Amino acid sequence: MLYEEALYTVLHRAGTMSPDQVDDEEVLLAYLQQVFGTNPEQHAEAIERVKKAKAPSYALKVSVMRAKNLLAKDPNGFSDPYCMLGILPASGTPREQSGQKEQRFSFRKGSKRSGPLPAKCIQVTEVKSSTLNPVWKEHFLFEIEDVSTDQLHLDIWYWA
Repeated sequence: MLYEEALYTVLHRAGTMSPDQVDDEEVLLAYLQQVFGTNPEQHAEAIERVKKAKAPSYALKVSVMRAKNLLAKDPNGFSDPYCMLGILPASGTPREQSGQKEQRFSFRKGSKRSGPLPAKCIQVTEVKSSTLNPVWKEHFLFEIEDVSTDQLHLDIWYWA
């Protein structure tokens, strides 16, 4: 069981390795096989069981603390700001293509993105009234599908 847990960890690593760590999956798997004294047949069977197991899920905790010196949008010289946050899935991430400028995502309806971001992916802070230096101190949790390519997007809006 411990052997399969170690294999699972190697096969489902998230992020990137630092220069002083081994990045080659095959080297790590061979090392585990050696350490646990597993024969090649048992090793192959264990890897197949691990590959059939459910992949891990990842979450990103985001804290929106404050903003400073926002632009005034109301006639009284202040704004009523709030933040919209969302995870841009890899499939919808704008990319630079053949010398064209990279498109920027916005939560606006007229966004040049390939479609609207699902509502389940968007979270919003409280509106802070009549301020250019809002303090939110709010925390959000997002489920991440692909830790290598999904991106966090945050916009600051004003309540009109």
